Amino acid sequence: MQPSSGFLVIRKNKKNLQWVNEKMKVKLAVQTLSKSVAEALDFLNKDLAIADFKDSEATSYFCRTVNNLFDVFNSRNRMSKKPYEKPLSPATEQYFNFLEEAKDYLKSLKLGDTRVILSRRKLGFLGFIISINSLYEYRVKETKELKYLLTYKLSQDHLEIFFSCIRSKGGYSNNPTSKQFQNI
Repeated sequence: MQPSSGFLVIRKNKKNLQWVNEKMKVKLAVQTLSKSVAEALDFLNKDLAIADFKDSEATSYFCRTVNNLFDVFNSRNRMSKKPYEKPLSPATEQYFNFLEEAKDYLKSLKLGDTRVILSRRKLGFLGFIISINSLYEYRVKETKELKYLLTYKLSQDHLEIFFSCIRSKGGYSNNPTSKQFQNI
């Protein structure tokens, strides 16, 4: 619930603060690189003028860009009204302008003098760029066969959910035997 005073509420919990054992949790990354974090940074920088947040515009822009990329790659509902969560269709052709800008932005990011996509930390950034390029293959034109594309259907979540169900039936064993798998 948002307080009426204009302050943003940023959820923090034990998992966000003690992230060492939660490194592979996309849910935590999404919360950290979200629109609400970008708005909080802007509020602390511009409205409150806190010195520690001076010149945080680049970080805010990064959080917004990643948040919007997550939304584009995770569209689930063809009737969604939220920006960037709508499926790809002729009506959302402007997403491709955003995707092109985001790709150029990710390619231009630097760690010191080295571009991020050429550094040891390149994997996530290259993943975004490859995913953006892949969406161009699915560019939706108005046809009888494909009127829209829900990008969530292209993710590996479905396979992960399936394997999670298998693990839960076997007592959360990561390596069920063939007999256990058959019984499941």
